[in-house]
Amino acid sequence: MLLQALETERGGIKIYTAAIKAALNEDLKKEWGEYLDETRTTRRC
Repeated sequence: MLLQALETERGGIKIYTAAIKAALNEDLKKEWGEYLDETRTTRRC
């Protein structure tokens, strides 16, 4: 189960990274960047 959680977090990082690159709206980029940072921080715990 722990491995599944790790894979989910890794997938989230990939999704947010791709979404930020594709986004045209600066507000969305900022919001998704915050989610990306949160996902990365959560992953380290």
